[in-house]
Amino acid sequence: MTKFLIYIALIVAGLIGITLSVPLQAPAVILLGFAAIFAAAQVVKCGSAGVRKFENQELQNSGTTKLPNSKTSIAWLLGLVLVSVGYFVVRACLSPVWDLGVEDLMLIISAGILYLIAGYAVTGKSGILLRQGLAWVVVVLLLLHVGAAAIQLNGGEGYSLSYYFTGAGRSSPGNVTGMYSYYGSFANFAVIAGLLCLCLGIWGRLSVMRRVLLCLLGVVALGLAVWSQSRSAIVSLVVALVVFGVLMSMSIAKQEHGIRRRMRRGLLALAISGGILGVAGGLWVFEKRGGASIEEVSYSGVRSQYWAMAAEQWIDYPMFGAGSRSFSYECFRYWSPNLPTQNANPEFVHNEYLQLLADYGLVGLLLILVLFGWHLVMGGKRVKCLAEQVGESGIKQGSNAMALAIAGMSGMTAMAVHICFDFRTHLLANLLLLVSCAVWILPVAKSTVSLSGGPGVKESK
Repeated sequence: MTKFLIYIALIVAGLIGITLSVPLQAPAVILLGFAAIFAAAQVVKCGSAGVRKFENQELQNSGTTKLPNSKTSIAWLLGLVLVSVGYFVVRACLSPVWDLGVEDLMLIISAGILYLIAGYAVTGKSGILLRQGLAWVVVVLLLLHVGAAAIQLNGGEGYSLSYYFTGAGRSSPGNVTGMYSYYGSFANFAVIAGLLCLCLGIWGRLSVMRRVLLCLLGVVALGLAVWSQSRSAIVSLVVALVVFGVLMSMSIAKQEHGIRRRMRRGLLALAISGGILGVAGGLWVFEKRGGASIEEVSYSGVRSQYWAMAAEQWIDYPMFGAGSRSFSYECFRYWSPNLPTQNANPEFVHNEYLQLLADYGLVGLLLILVLFGWHLVMGGKRVKCLAEQVGESGIKQGSNAMALAIAGMSGMTAMAVHICFDFRTHLLANLLLLVSCAVWILPVAKSTVSLSGGPGVKESK
């Protein structure tokens, strides 16, 4: 039941991709709340929390080699996550404007629940299946996005539940937006989901045909992300592809010489073609976005004004910030005279790091940066360890653990770069996708009794 509720919650959040709407985000939050209740009940019933041991997600034959991430490291990470969630919840509850605090609470609670359940509470075989299930839910949502984008490329409006519930169409009708009304939201989702498909296609424990189809879907997703004309997505995609290439090279380091040689040639060809297409696509996007109108030309300048206003606000509230979403009203106290009048009602800073400083202070920013860094370091060590344990011909058979670890690292990188210029973590669906990336990096816990009620198991490939 726990896994089912999480999958449905992720699908609901993905189908209703809207940034500022508590009622439309509520169904996903409620479903995650019920999932948390079931998960907590199972943990208490099984009594496995105190005997949980973290082991490598990829075991070769009967080997039990552990990840370099020790049990103590995982425990410290869990403690930091609990402290972070508690801090953000308290600060949101103390928001001077309750309605804005509730909007942040919806995001904080949802992200915290998904991370704690998928990363820690659900263990053994159930934990493995849950994480793989999250990946397939993302693939299903991506297919729906691609279908909507195909209709839009043919001149149609596409389809979206947010259109149905709000009665509004796309806010950027000239761009590819998938099921979302805004091209930036779609492009961010498409980049991360596209990288996931590429990872599953290369390393997934699947038939050859399915791996090929997933690679093709990943290429299509990345192409649509470029076609959406989101400059933030282009920049994030370039950086994420570099990380993706490095991790893929690490993952094949212990493969047979012939396999390693062919894979490196393939990666080199992919890097060259991707680089050429990326540069061409980037130049096309910046040309299209830079010359369309005066508003588009000045958009980057508008963002820099928002950033300066957020920095001034943070100076007055350095440690704990001015409160959840406070920039949307405090900005009028720090108004820049250079800001065009048509942008005189900003909701977000368009930089989530500065948004954290303005709303939650230095404490909030440091908590998030440490969590990001911890997961990225852990992910690099995890890929290196898995590369040693999948065997010399492991890529032929495939490894879901390797695929998800690389996808998690690449996806987190893409989001970390994208939010330098946008506010995508304020969209519930994309935030839950980021949390899924973080969960894929973590080793799966092994318990004496799994949440499904059966005996504890070692993780399969």
